[in-house]
Amino acid sequence: MKLLAKTAEERCQTASGLEVDLRRCLGEWEKHGRIDPFPLGTHDAPDRLLIPEKLYGREREIDALLAAFDRVVVHGTPELVLVSGYSGVGKSSVVNELLAAVMNNAFFGDGQAKDDLGEMPSVGRRDTVPCRHSGESEKCGQPACDAPSGWTAT
Repeated sequence: MKLLAKTAEERCQTASGLEVDLRRCLGEWEKHGRIDPFPLGTHDAPDRLLIPEKLYGREREIDALLAAFDRVVVHGTPELVLVSGYSGVGKSSVVNELLAAVMNNAFFGDGQAKDDLGEMPSVGRRDTVPCRHSGESEKCGQPACDAPSGWTAT
């Protein structure tokens, strides 16, 4: 399952490390007719620094977003959730955690308001038209999006 791991840091990092594991499997199969479990990736050292994708210290925020999603599922009442904060604090990463958790069960619209647009009202909402469902990111209203009937791009 190491080849299919969800996050990049849990998957094989180098072809040479994978080759060592596969050669070990072949050797055990040829010698014993079976492959006993062994720790994978012991010779799999990446040649560059990898930054983990995991978020730390954001459980409360992610739980709040998941709770809002659960309320919508249970009660059927739509909710609008706004995520705000200073530039670079990880708002997009928190929202992407929610998307990963619900992407097979929901339509998901997201967007960003840009600071350099001045005092124009509603300008941030223009960018929320893209929607994602089942891992796709398309414009609502286009066939690939599978948006509910009546949704249109503006």
